[in-house]
Amino acid sequence: MNEQLIRGKQITRELARILSEISDPEVAELLGKGAMDELLKAILDASQIGKYPSIAEFLLKNKNRAHLIALLREAITRNYSFKGTKEGHTAFVTPFFNQWFDDGIVFLEGEKPWEGVTGLYRKGQVSYAVASRDAKPGEELDPRTFLKFISLDDFTKSQQQIPHQAASLDEPLNELKGLLSRREVSEEKYHSWFKKYPWAFGLAYKSFQDLTALDDRNIPDFTGVRVHDGSRDIFEIKQPFLELFRGDGEFTSDFNEAWNQSERYLVFTKRSESYLLLEKGLRFNNPKCHLIAGLDISDEQRKKIGIKEQSNPSIEFRTYNDVVSFVGSTISFIKKMKNSGA
Repeated sequence: MNEQLIRGKQITRELARILSEISDPEVAELLGKGAMDELLKAILDASQIGKYPSIAEFLLKNKNRAHLIALLREAITRNYSFKGTKEGHTAFVTPFFNQWFDDGIVFLEGEKPWEGVTGLYRKGQVSYAVASRDAKPGEELDPRTFLKFISLDDFTKSQQQIPHQAASLDEPLNELKGLLSRREVSEEKYHSWFKKYPWAFGLAYKSFQDLTALDDRNIPDFTGVRVHDGSRDIFEIKQPFLELFRGDGEFTSDFNEAWNQSERYLVFTKRSESYLLLEKGLRFNNPKCHLIAGLDISDEQRKKIGIKEQSNPSIEFRTYNDVVSFVGSTISFIKKMKNSGA
């Protein structure tokens, strides 16, 4: 046995001992920031495939290294998907590769190992993620932008709204796609759709009330009553084919008017919270305004709107592509939860 091999075995044993003894944050400091990638690349460097006539030849010439990588994968797959039961059903809980929250753990939960819904355990509460916007292929899902986490309590509260028949679950998405495919421009048609299917918008609302007059000047398209606390958010709904950008790339007057309306509604609700509750019976507590308009915008246009959103985090802008994605994700989430016995 050569000297390098002897030293390598000693270092491996020492590393294993260190890993078992240091704290959880220290493990991340030791093997995070690319160190794990460096270690795997040292075992088998996939960037070298181009130097071989075929992938098979690359694997053959690095047979033991490739075998070791396969053994690592098998060991991780077998040992780190934790089997449990939920409502009498078998469930597997697995760590997730993206950890967005310093004070929580993101995981996968499903009927099979390393599959299922994305969950979050945070502050003693479990919630589950639904994609709320239309993510492009390869685009990283940032929870601040693309994911909405639904608590198990909110899901339970929403059960009465959700159709029991599986076929009925698809009705909201089919109807919305139908409106878009025939290029419906009537805003009232979309208002009716939202009021008919409040649960389809991420299970966050138990009802929508249209033309809720806050006062004589501030009359948003409708408000949504939140499931978790009974307070309201504001919805301003424009038709999908509204032009959002001018030919020079700047926002159209229609977009600016809609945005300014949304800001005005938010300012009024925050300044008049007591008046709205006592005189109108409308409860607002840190409301958001959902501004929905447009279809098939470019990546550059999406970035421009994203910058504008950063100036007022209380406004969430979505295109109808986003709404279709959100509804589809909500329906898929409900089906998975029902199959898991939740």
